[in-house]
Amino acid sequence: MTHLSIPVDETFKIAQDYTSCLFYGLGSDGTVSANKSSIKIIGDATGQYAQAYFQYDSRKAGGTTRSHLRFGKNPIHSEYYVKNADFISCSLDTYIFKFDIISNLKVGGTFLLNTNMDDATLIASMPNRMKHLLAEKKARFFVIDANKLALEAGMGRHTNTTLQAAFFYLNQQIMPYKEAEEWMKKFAKKTYEKKGMDVVQKNYDAIDKGAQGMREVPVDPEWIKLDIKKVIEDTGDTYYDEYVSVIDRLDGDELPTSAFLKHELADGTMNENITFRQKRAIADRVPLWNPQFCIECNQCAFVCPHATIRPYLLDEKEVENAPEVVKAGLKPAIGTADKTLKYRIQVATMDCIGCGLCVSECQANKVALMKDPKSQNLALKMVDAKSQFAEQEGATVHGSLRCLRRLRRSSLLSPRQPALRQRHARRQRDRLLLDLLRLHPAHPVRQR
Repeated sequence: MTHLSIPVDETFKIAQDYTSCLFYGLGSDGTVSANKSSIKIIGDATGQYAQAYFQYDSRKAGGTTRSHLRFGKNPIHSEYYVKNADFISCSLDTYIFKFDIISNLKVGGTFLLNTNMDDATLIASMPNRMKHLLAEKKARFFVIDANKLALEAGMGRHTNTTLQAAFFYLNQQIMPYKEAEEWMKKFAKKTYEKKGMDVVQKNYDAIDKGAQGMREVPVDPEWIKLDIKKVIEDTGDTYYDEYVSVIDRLDGDELPTSAFLKHELADGTMNENITFRQKRAIADRVPLWNPQFCIECNQCAFVCPHATIRPYLLDEKEVENAPEVVKAGLKPAIGTADKTLKYRIQVATMDCIGCGLCVSECQANKVALMKDPKSQNLALKMVDAKSQFAEQEGATVHGSLRCLRRLRRSSLLSPRQPALRQRHARRQRDRLLLDLLRLHPAHPVRQR
């Protein structure tokens, strides 16, 4: 009001005598648990003062988590989140496209990224702002394919132990890695011994792999010259663009009170039907449909907890107008009155969480594996998620599936089922084609 305010230096940082670390994780991948273990190890083994704050997403599993660790030789009184970290770890490579992670890195800091991309692909994919900041901060950049290493160790999707080992290996100023390794294995045994020594051994293997699977990506000083314009996609939905999208970018703390009043959120309510716009891309592996072996049982759509895999029927006109990626994956529909209809399973790769339930519950898969446990004749199998992004984009225009429409009740031979006459049940059935009882008696599933 007085116009006497002192100009703010956005680059000013308070000097601290402790080490700070920031970990971006995925809910249920074990990142928070590993960091709780790490801060205990540092406190117990080195005698340093230690502090940890944790941020969680309301989704819990599959949401974004952030772990803020500080440790040093003097008492720590920083009662706020880490904004100038000596070390940053990112458990999911798609985060680098959504969040401004490197802005929180200290000059001369270290950044560790979990990704399966090779150096050339990664550098070509990285946003210019990320490259610019890495060069500006003179950072060291390391990558590790923790998903692959965890899978090899029998840990499934839990990359926490592998990344924890990588953290200690890159920060041997805390303690020699051999000593850290002993402490990690000690805590792993203490935590998982009740589940059996086989589980403990898997954690041991994951720790061993974490120190071996890293490589350094050279940071080109020329990146500092890159244009760093921030591009934010506008969906046209003001509620999503001005409120939800801001929170999704982890910038919710910057929202003014007026944003809540504008969208009538003061009472704590939120609008529905917005998740489909988010395209979180949190899965490292997603299902790939093979029409050659599919028996059209639709159990994959039934079991999917997020409705990201759906069956569709296309008539001749829709097939004619369909993009090539859709035409390449069609088969004759079974159990329909109109014999010209074509059938397709479409996966929303960007929305899939990679749980694999569709693959495990696929009836065609069960029959094939019953005959031969090593069979590759599977209707659904899990593949690298990035390899399927192009397919979804090819079948999509402006966020909506192009030419793929939900199955119509008129296309079924038995439209007189009571459930189909109930509006709430019909809406669910029409979207997902859930009930096998409505299929033609000649359907192969019904014949078994």
